[in-house]
Amino acid sequence: METLDFPELDTTALAPVATHKLDLATVDLTAVALAKFGDWRKAAADTKTNLTTLVLDLSTPAKCKDARSLRQRLIGEPLAEHRKVAAGIKSKMAQTSKAVGAELEKIEAVYDEADALILPQITKREEVLAAEKAERERIEAERIAKHEAGIAKVRGYLAAAKGLPSERIAGGIKLLEGLTFPAEEWQEFAVPAGNAACETLEALRELHRETVQREEAAAAAEAQRIENARLAAELAEQRRQIEEQRAELARQQQAIADAKAAEELEKRRQEEAAADAAEQERQRAAEPAEVAAIVGAGFAPGAYHASLQRGQVNRAPAVMDEPLCTPVGPTANVTGPSTITDSRPPIKLGDVNERLGITMTAAFVTGTLKVPTLPDPKGRATLFAARDFTAICSALIKHIEGRALS
Repeated sequence: METLDFPELDTTALAPVATHKLDLATVDLTAVALAKFGDWRKAAADTKTNLTTLVLDLSTPAKCKDARSLRQRLIGEPLAEHRKVAAGIKSKMAQTSKAVGAELEKIEAVYDEADALILPQITKREEVLAAEKAERERIEAERIAKHEAGIAKVRGYLAAAKGLPSERIAGGIKLLEGLTFPAEEWQEFAVPAGNAACETLEALRELHRETVQREEAAAAAEAQRIENARLAAELAEQRRQIEEQRAELARQQQAIADAKAAEELEKRRQEEAAADAAEQERQRAAEPAEVAAIVGAGFAPGAYHASLQRGQVNRAPAVMDEPLCTPVGPTANVTGPSTITDSRPPIKLGDVNERLGITMTAAFVTGTLKVPTLPDPKGRATLFAARDFTAICSALIKHIEGRALS
C-alpha cells in the first residue's frame, strides 16, 4: 500500500476471456488511487460501534494505560496507515502529473502544426463571412432607417402645417392623400406607414377646420375693423363739417354783429358829425373877427404877418352874446382851456383841423398850445371840450404872431 503500482496484466491468462480485456484508456485514475485505502468505511464503522457499547474500566493507572493502548490499536494505527497511503499516492501522482504535462506539450506542438494547415483558412473565411454579415446588417439598418424616416416624415406633416394658412394645409392634405405604401417597397413597414398616414391625415383635417375658422373670424374682424374705420372717418368728416358750419355760422353771426355795430357806429358818427356841423356853424357865427380873418387867410404865417403890417387884420375880438373864452390879442397869455361850464359834446382834433384848414397833431396842441384833451371812452380819437375851440384858436394866433414877429 506504499506505492501506487498498476499490476502487470497477464494477457495469456486473460486471452480466453475476451469480455474481461482491460482498456487502459478507460481506467479511472482517481478510482485506482482511492482503492489503495481499502474498505476503510466498514472498519471505521465497526470501530465506532464497538466504542459505543464499550464500558471502560479506568479505576487504576494500569487500566487507563490499557485503555490508551486500545485507542491506539482501534484509531491511531489505522489512521496512521491511511495517512501513509495518502502521502504515497500524492507523490506518485506528482510524478504522473509532470509526465502528463510533458506529454501534453508534445501533443500541443504536433497539433499546432496540424492547426496551421486549417486554422488560417477558417479564419480568413470567417472574416469574409463577418464582413458580409456586417454589410447585410448595414444594409438592413439603412433599410429600416429609411422606412422609419419615411414614417417620421409623414407624421412630421402635422408639425410643419401648424401656423400655415388653410390653402397650404389643404395642399398638404391633398399631397398626403395621394401617397401609397406598397408592400413590395415598404415590406413590414407598409402597415405602420399606412397607419401613420391615416392618423396624420385626420389630424391635418382637424387642423384645417380650425385654421379655416380662425381665418374666417380674422377676416370678419378685419372687415369689421375696416368698416369701423370707415364709419369713424365718416363721423370725423361729419364732425369736421359741423365744426366748419359752426365756425361759418359764428363768422356770419360775428359779421352781422360787426355790421350792426358798424351801422350803429356810422349812425352815431353821422349824428355826431351832424351835431358837430351844427355846433361848428353856431361857433362860426360866434367867432370873433380876428379868428375869421385867420381862418380866411389859411393860417399862412407869412400872409398873416403881411396882413398885420398892412393893418388888414382886426385884432379886436368880435362882440358875442355869450363869449366862450377871454378874447386874446398879440400879448394875451393863453395857458389852458376855458373854465366855463360847457354841456356841448366834445370836438375831435380832426374836426378842429378841418374847420381851421390846417393839420395839427395832438402833441402840438397839448404840448405847444397847452390845451388839454378829454378822455375818450373808446380810445380812438383825440377829443377837446367844445368850448376849447376858441382857446385853441387864440393860442394858435399867439404862436403864429410870436413866430412872425421874431
